[in-house]
Amino acid sequence: MTSNNEERVQSGGSNMRQDNGLPKANEQPPNVWKQKVEEKLSEMPSPLSPDAAVAFFDAMSEVYRVSDEYNLELPFTNFVFFGPQSAGKSTLVERILGFPITIIRDVIGTRRPLIITTRRRDAERYVVRYATGRNAGGAFVQSSEEVLPDRMTIRDRIIDLNDEVKGTDSGVSDLPIYLEVDGPQQLTLRFVDLMGYQEHGAQADMIAQVLRNELQNERTIVVGVSAPDMFVQSRLLSAIKTCLYNGKEGLQKLRSRMIFCVNKADKAFVGPLRTKENTLRFYGQYCDDANFGLLPLLVGDSCELDENGEPKKLGEPVKDFAWLEQDYAGAPAREEASIRKWLPIPREAGLPIEEMTKKALGFHCLLGMINAYVMKRDLSQLGRIQDKLEQHIQHLRETLRMNEEESSHLINFEDDLPPFLRKMMQLTREIAYQIPSTAVQAWLANEGVRTE
Repeated sequence: MTSNNEERVQSGGSNMRQDNGLPKANEQPPNVWKQKVEEKLSEMPSPLSPDAAVAFFDAMSEVYRVSDEYNLELPFTNFVFFGPQSAGKSTLVERILGFPITIIRDVIGTRRPLIITTRRRDAERYVVRYATGRNAGGAFVQSSEEVLPDRMTIRDRIIDLNDEVKGTDSGVSDLPIYLEVDGPQQLTLRFVDLMGYQEHGAQADMIAQVLRNELQNERTIVVGVSAPDMFVQSRLLSAIKTCLYNGKEGLQKLRSRMIFCVNKADKAFVGPLRTKENTLRFYGQYCDDANFGLLPLLVGDSCELDENGEPKKLGEPVKDFAWLEQDYAGAPAREEASIRKWLPIPREAGLPIEEMTKKALGFHCLLGMINAYVMKRDLSQLGRIQDKLEQHIQHLRETLRMNEEESSHLINFEDDLPPFLRKMMQLTREIAYQIPSTAVQAWLANEGVRTE
């Protein structure tokens, strides 16, 4: 038996379900909805293309190597995945990583914050640590690091650490798990996969506080994740307002630090978004400044679905690591097919399909947007790197005069520095100009990046 809400979604009727992160907004004429969509779409930066991302992260890996060598302590851009339980936050993180790190469940899968740091390095290396408690000052006490032999072992260990808190009163904990992943295919990023938000109780307060703590980092971007699933119980917008800001001014402040994503969009394509009226209303209401004021990125499926639209292996928790890796590899093609099949509906609604396809439809757009944010923030650090290296040279000049060998080291360092910086600036310009958007140039100008 289906509920009335489920019947409305399945029928694709105009009375769209309102508890999946889409607050009800005042109805507007179709031309007003379309105008809002076009306005928000024009404000979105172009996602970084895969080729440009590879070139950029290859260049920045050398920057971070120099940073590590000279203890420059450059911070990573931080992406916090936040949203209701079972919206698919962990699955999106896994797709970015390229391999599974947890078990897919219809119940709580993530019970502790998972903080993932990825680095672009020649050799693969996997390290897990976890918080065992707090000291007298309230800081986390961390375990010793565990170097793991392969990806499958990572998944087993994280599942074990999550399941340790199953028997606690709330069934969740704010003691984080730390995962470090190095490898030649990885990008230099930091992710925080939070537990699913519930609107009431101690669990809601705990998750809200974790999110507030992460936002104290000025390099934090919130990736808000919602989904059209029947079992997603928490409204994303109300959760964000509850956790972070009250009122219109606070939400406006957050928009500059947020990517909004509707996951499992393949279900919406055959449900509430299978009519042009609902599609226009969906986009228009999300773009309304009274709500998110952002155009959502629609991300398709990540598990192969059966004829009922359910993952083929989700009768029981999916435990087959190899099956999931293979499934993730096939997800982009399935997603592209479902989007292509759905596109005539928004086209009939008069929405700018070509621009939406470039910026807001598909997992590649989410990944490209993440990479674009990273580029914006990392490029702003090149001038700081140059200043710090010059300060380091001055320090060497003052302290390493007594020994001829040390003086030789200083001369070699000074000789190497200008070519390195020129190479970095050239790579930066080449990457930036590959992107068919003025957004990157605006970023460079706004961040005061040195280009000569």
